[in-house]
Amino acid sequence: MPVDTTVALTGVDLAIANGEPMASILANFPLSEFYGKSYQGGLIFYVDSLNATGLVAIQDVNNDDPQMNWWYTQGAHLQGFSCSVGAGQNNTNIIVNTQGVGDYAAYYCDTLSFAGHSDWFMPSIDELSLMYSQIGQQTNANFQLAGYMSTNRDSVLVNTSPTAYQFTEIGIHFDHGGPMSFTVYVVSSNFFQSPGYVRPVRQFN
Repeated sequence: MPVDTTVALTGVDLAIANGEPMASILANFPLSEFYGKSYQGGLIFYVDSLNATGLVAIQDVNNDDPQMNWWYTQGAHLQGFSCSVGAGQNNTNIIVNTQGVGDYAAYYCDTLSFAGHSDWFMPSIDELSLMYSQIGQQTNANFQLAGYMSTNRDSVLVNTSPTAYQFTEIGIHFDHGGPMSFTVYVVSSNFFQSPGYVRPVRQFN
């Protein structure tokens, strides 16, 4: 007789498969058992146990995260960003509302429809950091060993006399977890930027 290789679901996986409410599942299992579990279109990398919500990142089963530009409209004035967990959605809205329709990372996330969900967004830097720490080394997450972009920017000193700063878009390198910057510069009125990978996320309830 053929050997049955089906793996029986247990623990959090079984509770999710049975459709149990997240609040109920959280009451019965430690948080450490949730990270990397498939749920509502992606892999869990953050859990707010108090409100039974959290964040999932798309599970890239085809190992083909898009590599895209952060900017679409040169010189667009952007403000109001936050780096914190929970800020990615608002940051994405700011970028898209300012830059409009185009081929760039935030717009890709904002307009994505995947696994029955259309409320994806580009993560903040703190959300991206959690993504790396909780599921970045997980085999089935299929991250590229390269730089992933967040919705955030940082100021970099580019001149000391007079003092001048320039904003650079920031992210995390998923090979070692170190910070990344995606440089934007202008040469002879031509606009250049370094593309990076993007992994859309969404909040589950």
